[in-house]
Amino acid sequence: MGENNNKPPKFSLQITLLFVNLAITVGIGLLVALLPDETSIGVRLAVLAVNFVALFSVLQFFIAQKFTESKKQIDELQKKIENIEKCVSINEVYKKIQTLEPVERDFYWNHIKTVEGKLNTWINERRSGGLTRYDYYTQLDNAAKKIKSDYAKLKDKSKYTGEIWAMSFWQDDEWNRQSNDYEDAWIKELEVMDKLGIKTARVAIMVNKKTLLRQRNIDESVKNLINKIVDNCHATRVRQNTTTFFVDDIDDKVKEVVGKGFFAIKLHKKEELSLIRGVSLDKLEGATLEGELVFSKEEVLKIRKAWIDCQTIGKSPEEYFSGQYYSGNISEEVKEEMVKRGLNWFADRTTA
Repeated sequence: MGENNNKPPKFSLQITLLFVNLAITVGIGLLVALLPDETSIGVRLAVLAVNFVALFSVLQFFIAQKFTESKKQIDELQKKIENIEKCVSINEVYKKIQTLEPVERDFYWNHIKTVEGKLNTWINERRSGGLTRYDYYTQLDNAAKKIKSDYAKLKDKSKYTGEIWAMSFWQDDEWNRQSNDYEDAWIKELEVMDKLGIKTARVAIMVNKKTLLRQRNIDESVKNLINKIVDNCHATRVRQNTTTFFVDDIDDKVKEVVGKGFFAIKLHKKEELSLIRGVSLDKLEGATLEGELVFSKEEVLKIRKAWIDCQTIGKSPEEYFSGQYYSGNISEEVKEEMVKRGLNWFADRTTA
């Protein structure tokens, strides 16, 4: 704040030069006017020439000042660029760390090694590492645009072989319009693709939600789960081209491959996949969606195989939930709540 108060007004030089210019012009004008009538034309022209030279000198001075000012700004900008280059140069960081006291030096050095280790891991495994929520949904949106563009190219839509493959652990903020604006917009995007005719095959892993099915108290968490089941499985669901298969759980080794789910697009007559893992492998216990990109074709093929295996053993919604009910894994209260929502998959146990 103090520095700004000491600086002259931005246009002080221009204003000063303008007044000087006006003063010269007025002064010369008055001088010409006060010359006797018998003054020769040559003298008058000489006076005007002096006026021209004076104005030219002022203009030249003004240009020189502007050049100096611009050069100063360029020099300041160059210094800022050099400072930025120093800040982002890892070599400079290393040098600065080495000059610190031992405790502080060790602290920063260990953190640098941690960052380097993560980068090396992500590069070697061909994955992005954890994405921010914004980047995660941006990548999902990019994948959606890609398959919609691919679908639009085919004249006979009935012959389209592209498909969306997905696996879900149904995180609390997943498939929930109330969780955040990003997820709400993504659900709407999925509905758009479904209405176009693009098919989706989804595997739902229920391991983290089975305790909710046994609850006798129908709280918000149970209602939220049932809402998701209705949205994905009801006969009148919005996404009619989306099929969901249910699996109790998957092996820990499979979890190391798929993370906590994924979203992938398969284009028409192409084996390439665009795949976004639902949760970063570095945060498998994460409770919110924070995905990562998978670039390795070998890794994508592993995920694809895991998905096909799960789909093969997966059950339809009616088969899965009726089986859970008859096995005693769904409480009467949850069953009644599901029936109220139009999921008529159950018969009374006494008549079963």
